[in-house]
Amino acid sequence: GDVKNIFKKSITKPSDEDVVSVIGRNASSRWYSAVRRTIKALLNSPIIVYYLGSATDLIHPLLITDGDIFLFVDIDECYRCTADSILKNISKQIDKLGGKLINSKIVGIEQIVVTFKLGGKDRVLHYYNRIDASNEEMLPKKVKEGFDIYVEKALLTGYTGSGINKALALPIGINYLREGGFIF
Repeated sequence: GDVKNIFKKSITKPSDEDVVSVIGRNASSRWYSAVRRTIKALLNSPIIVYYLGSATDLIHPLLITDGDIFLFVDIDECYRCTADSILKNISKQIDKLGGKLINSKIVGIEQIVVTFKLGGKDRVLHYYNRIDASNEEMLPKKVKEGFDIYVEKALLTGYTGSGINKALALPIGINYLREGGFIF
């Protein structure tokens, strides 16, 4: 299916075929829908999502959470890309999803702030570059203020190619997960 049409229809009700076409593997829209229903029933807006080792992957956290504010933290992306190229990749993802970029700002090399509209909602993405999340002193203030959902695609794999020791970063991140929050 066409990615733009999935999110134009409704980010909250993609079909199994839509989810498989976006995620690129055997995924179930019923699972994503059940997760989103649970999140919406238990969490108040705005829903804040922390995504460790994110690169510029918006699809995964959006399908799972339908979040409002995203805190992306990555150490590896910065060594391969400039802040301008990371922003360009994020903008392409937003466009690919059928969203509309409202505003973007590069704050030094370490932070990119993007405001965009998608699925009828205004959303904000804070992309933190050159951050080793296994070092608590390096965590951005916004992460330390707390979040509702911790997204980690390779939660149990420990050290990955992203350069972050996720086995060390997970317990640090959990310290800032708000009561009643979720880990994916």
